[in-house]
Amino acid sequence: MRIRCLATTAVGSRVPLLKSSEEVVARWTAALPASTRSLVLAGYTSATGGIVTDPSLLTIPLDDHGFHRGHCVFDTANVANGRVFGLTMHLNRLLSSARLAKIIGEEPPAAADPAVLRSIILQTIAATGRRDSVFVRYWLSAGRGDFSISPKRCVGPTFYCVVHEDTHSAAGERGMSAVMVTVPLKPPLLATMKSNNYMLNALVALEAEAAGASMGIQLHEDGRLAESSVATVGVVDRYGWLRTPPPDAILNSTTWARATALAPNLVGSGVIQGCKVGPISRAEIEEARELLSFGGGWVEPIVKLDGRLVGSGRPGPVWLALDRLLREDFGNPELTDEVPYENGVYDHST
Repeated sequence: MRIRCLATTAVGSRVPLLKSSEEVVARWTAALPASTRSLVLAGYTSATGGIVTDPSLLTIPLDDHGFHRGHCVFDTANVANGRVFGLTMHLNRLLSSARLAKIIGEEPPAAADPAVLRSIILQTIAATGRRDSVFVRYWLSAGRGDFSISPKRCVGPTFYCVVHEDTHSAAGERGMSAVMVTVPLKPPLLATMKSNNYMLNALVALEAEAAGASMGIQLHEDGRLAESSVATVGVVDRYGWLRTPPPDAILNSTTWARATALAPNLVGSGVIQGCKVGPISRAEIEEARELLSFGGGWVEPIVKLDGRLVGSGRPGPVWLALDRLLREDFGNPELTDEVPYENGVYDHST
């Protein structure tokens, strides 16, 4: 049966009443964007308790408060050489965000037990059969139950996990352009948890794209540096200090945390004077030797700001050194979990 799904229904036409799960699945499959089909490799939801490798089956129940109220938190992790980097620190942040969002209490329920979540994430990655060039994302929502604003009738948290192609690559020319944007900041409570409330983040990205830039940078009302849509912005000042804003009104970046842990290597070699966390003025941003974007496990050089070159207009020595250290860190045995590929790989031929 060949089904063609339309994006909209013509005025006056009759909307079909779908009575079988087979027909619904067929329509989901027909409506799947080509970009999603080529990007998504495997996914899990506690709503079904299983892993799928057909991306058309990755659906979210409409009664999940993570969807209709945005009552949900998420996190991510990198996969390299068959190992997941930094899963412990990312799960810690996920659960910290979930507590701030009151999705869980101080002691997580069985559905949010970190050992269980770790196992699910690792098994979902294993289902792809891929050892490199994949990225994992996972969400913990307030759960299913009804359409109220309060989650008191929810049956408990729902966990989602998806593994997809990693579009980030160290190959090719590196360097981003950025602009200061006018989108207001999130309130500190939302800014310091990694929640699904990314509307303002999306508007930051859209304003930057409209200006012909690859990323937008937000400022506080008094001109101090805040963050970009999905990353912490670092400044190498004229004295050689690597600096970022304090995480009291922005997300606490795990990538920046690793950079500071590795920074003593750069101090000893004279690449930087050291690392500092504190307020950064607009003038200091504009006078920076280098601007860096920390996010998703990577550091990227910002070579142009508001149409003007940053430093020489090319990736600088601090970025070159940090990029090497962070990518080497992906193989750190103390910070990685081995993916259990021996448990079997799912068939991707269908």
